[in-house]
Amino acid sequence: MKFIKNNNKLLIINLVFLFFGLYFSVSSYGVDLTCGNTKIEYTANYNSAYGYEKVNGKIIFDESKVMSEFSYEWVHFSIICFSNDDHEKFIVYKAYCGGSGCDDSSNYGIINAETGGGLLKPSSGNRTKAKIILKKLPSELD
Repeated sequence: MKFIKNNNKLLIINLVFLFFGLYFSVSSYGVDLTCGNTKIEYTANYNSAYGYEKVNGKIIFDESKVMSEFSYEWVHFSIICFSNDDHEKFIVYKAYCGGSGCDDSSNYGIINAETGGGLLKPSSGNRTKAKIILKKLPSELD
């Protein structure tokens, strides 16, 4: 009987360690998005209510030329391939902080998908500029 009680204690201790190991582990994933002649490769780590702990990526044009790299910390990050009514292709993303004072209606980043060139960097209040460039805002990011 003593053997069973000791094994139960050991089992409980192992389950506690397993739970804390799973709870505090950092998850990350990588994503590739191709749009027109441009490809975005990025990784995002540990998604929480405050956003991703870290997002790192690079913009690759014509399968080989790295146009630029980006890195954000503690942001909500989403990205899509967007084509406007004139059939112009753009990579559009939003990167905004996770606090209550953050402007989640703006902070658009825009890349010309045909040339790989950056057109707009995420910043608070750039919604109007994004709408001028894109001619309409993608509803998928709102």
